[in-house]
Amino acid sequence: MLKIKFGLNEIFLILVTLVLLAACQKSEPRKKNAGEYSIALGEFKTYEKADSFSSKLNFTKEIQPKIVQADQNRFLLTYGNFVTSFDAGKKAFELYNDSLINHYKIIKNNEGVVDLFANVFFVGKYLERPSIYNYNLITKQSKLFWSRWGRKVLSLAPSRDRNTIFITTALGYGQQGSFPYVREARLYMYSGEEGQVNEVYEFGNGLQLY
Repeated sequence: MLKIKFGLNEIFLILVTLVLLAACQKSEPRKKNAGEYSIALGEFKTYEKADSFSSKLNFTKEIQPKIVQADQNRFLLTYGNFVTSFDAGKKAFELYNDSLINHYKIIKNNEGVVDLFANVFFVGKYLERPSIYNYNLITKQSKLFWSRWGRKVLSLAPSRDRNTIFITTALGYGQQGSFPYVREARLYMYSGEEGQVNEVYEFGNGLQLY
């Protein structure tokens, strides 16, 4: 029978290692807080003004707005609790189409955020360069969102809630002889919460990009 003896130093190192391993174990993913997004129907300086505005809305019993005090002189009339800005925007757009509300904004922690439902991205040309435009469903207006010299947008691949959009670009593309080509292809990612587009990966040159 093989016996192994440990001194005090070895035992101490083993205990430290076990503690570190336990601490470094993968923790459970944090669950996304339900209801962190809401629809702001109006902003008022007093509770009374918010309450008066609420009483004039032609809402059904199922729709019950509530008044939230954002700070000392700011009261918000809000409706609903939604997991994503997209879901909140979708419901708000339904209320808008039903003429129950005239204007609104999507809020998180009592502050306005990007309405990921009402703002739709598409590819259009800017200075003869395929770029990204934003079309707003409420204003029915389009405006340039993202364009970069030397970058021609090939495609947009949004997530379901539009909080993440992958953007493929290239310096140039076409056909040389019998073969297609894509020159200096790159991948970018748009973050709805941050409102930024960042480069993720550079593919380089190739024949096609899927």
